[in-house]
Amino acid sequence: MTAQETKNEIRKKALRFRNALSVLEIEEKSRAICRTVIESAWFAKAGELLVYAAVRTEARLDLLVETALKEGKAVYFPKVDGNDMDFYRIRDVSELKEGAFHVPEPPETGRKWEAAGGGRENGGKQKSLGGGEENGGKRKSPGGGEENGGKRKSPGSKEESDDFFIKSACRILVPGAAFQQNGFRIGYGKGYYDRYLSRFPMLYPIGIAYEQQIFPAWEPQECDIPVREIITEKGVKEIDGS
Repeated sequence: MTAQETKNEIRKKALRFRNALSVLEIEEKSRAICRTVIESAWFAKAGELLVYAAVRTEARLDLLVETALKEGKAVYFPKVDGNDMDFYRIRDVSELKEGAFHVPEPPETGRKWEAAGGGRENGGKQKSLGGGEENGGKRKSPGGGEENGGKRKSPGSKEESDDFFIKSACRILVPGAAFQQNGFRIGYGKGYYDRYLSRFPMLYPIGIAYEQQIFPAWEPQECDIPVREIITEKGVKEIDGS
């Protein structure tokens, strides 16, 4: 079985589980996920947040969005345009209207999210999630990074850069059909989030899922972008960088 066939089978299994959830189960699990986000240290300091509008049986972010808006945070939702996707700010959920794939989308009249300094890759080169370019073009899992020969980290090291990134980066909450413990995800086959995250590697992606959407590892494809952590109804699942 090819890597793509394996992903397709996992996607089907995950969606069968999700589609079997009752309305009450979805509501309870979703509120637990939202409470974990709201109670996190980074949320209290965040001035902006990129979220998604749930469809069908996805975990809903209603409580989170309501809280963020009440606190005056800038909240952005995705809008699809052909093969691309961008995030636009809303000030009230009533602004969301049915768009591509029947997903509620924001109007383009809202401010589009842009990273400070333009937010594009440096000279077309992909940067790693912790800052700095990929090591010789090799991909790393988000919690990884090579051991520094057992030596203590020095000021300006990748470890310190990564720590600063974790504390200060803008969060983007990412839906999906399935996730694995090292951060890679299976979406719905269109690749919108992978392309968006490759455009803005300074974003800190957080996977949002139910506990049963976490699966054993599969072989990721070159274009797959991992999340930095996963939040389920049971709390935060740290990424395994091994």
